[in-house]
Amino acid sequence: MIVQMDEKLKKEMSREGSHLKYTRSRGGAGAGLIAAGVCFIVIAIILAAALYTILGLSAVAVLLAGGLVLGAVFIVPGVFLDKRHTAGYMKYYMKKSGYTEAELNEFDREFLNGEAYVACLDKKLTKQSKFDSGIITNNWFKLPLMMPIKYSGLYRIVDVAAIFFEAKPIVNGERLNPTLFVVDSRGDGMTVSMKENVGNEIVREISKRNPRAVTTRRISYNGKDYDALYQYQEVAGLYREICKSR
Repeated sequence: MIVQMDEKLKKEMSREGSHLKYTRSRGGAGAGLIAAGVCFIVIAIILAAALYTILGLSAVAVLLAGGLVLGAVFIVPGVFLDKRHTAGYMKYYMKKSGYTEAELNEFDREFLNGEAYVACLDKKLTKQSKFDSGIITNNWFKLPLMMPIKYSGLYRIVDVAAIFFEAKPIVNGERLNPTLFVVDSRGDGMTVSMKENVGNEIVREISKRNPRAVTTRRISYNGKDYDALYQYQEVAGLYREICKSR
């Protein structure tokens, strides 16, 4: 589903005035260390409670103290790494997206101050699905499910050369799940599996904002046929030519 965001939802999906910082705050080695440390502490507490009558107070105290120390050994550096991971969100997005800091700040401003929509892949928004959701503003589009580790999934809408959805795609002879395909003007492609209703809604919203974007897999132009799935770089080149000529 695609839902227009209100101020409350925007606040929930931003961190210190930035949606990009919010998405970057998820994951990373620091979060893993913190989770491990908490697990050690919880296990120590459970064992202490279970073994109290058998081992006695002194032994349980030693067990509990050991668990707390071990947990702290993981949590303290985890907090440091997590803060460093999140603080570097801008450099990360600049590297992964190819956009400048000024352009990325423009996205955050549009998200916070303009009309923005959230593309949720689930039936309702939860804490988890908010992280996984896509974002559409007047000029920007962030793909759903782009946990910011390898890809940014962020595009200026004018840079979307092709975006189309296929309910039963067959790629290299293999049947895939229902998938949204995106090709940017540089000729890079990205795919995200999602339900048909959400995928088609996203295509419609992007098409409204960028009528030049290709919205079907197969097209014909000047007597030549193109398959945007296999010839995505050619389609991106065609899109650049069309944009230059107008």
